[in-house]
Amino acid sequence: MNFKILTIISLLFSSVGFSQTFEEKADSLDRNQIVFDSLAHQFVLKGYLDRDSLIIFSGFSEDYQFEYQNYIPNFDSISSTIFPTQEFDIIIVLGTWCSDSRREVPRFLKLADSLQIPPQNITIIGVDRTKTARVENLVQLNIQLVPTFIILRNGNEIGRIVETPVVSLEHDLNKIFEHEQ
Repeated sequence: MNFKILTIISLLFSSVGFSQTFEEKADSLDRNQIVFDSLAHQFVLKGYLDRDSLIIFSGFSEDYQFEYQNYIPNFDSISSTIFPTQEFDIIIVLGTWCSDSRREVPRFLKLADSLQIPPQNITIIGVDRTKTARVENLVQLNIQLVPTFIILRNGNEIGRIVETPVVSLEHDLNKIFEHEQ
């Protein structure tokens, strides 16, 4: 009986179309899954994540708190004339097992808060060491390294920051938006 229910649920989830936003898809799936990752040899967060889960998850919270509190965004690297005025979204794909994610994601979220990017414009996805999670269309995001910050305008990718910024988060974001002008 349970197998049939899971099959039906899986079929329903697989029929979710591209026209839905990531947030709508997140509402249809489990959030903040804690699973044991045998490759990482630890528990990790997988799937769509709330920011609160990053703050309280024992495998991530200490680094998150430290990096968020101590990071000072460099606004000299951000041109107010280039930064977008139209709607855009950000997808953050991270691994709670990954040192780069534990450093860069809190910094990015501090920068996003400083720039007053609405929380509903940011989708956070946790993956395991194989870069998988129960998330619609994750494969199509082509995640090779984490963290990956994907910037979307009107649903289309305009740029990404992969693993570590080339110069800085601020500079790299500015370059993405400068290229769009």
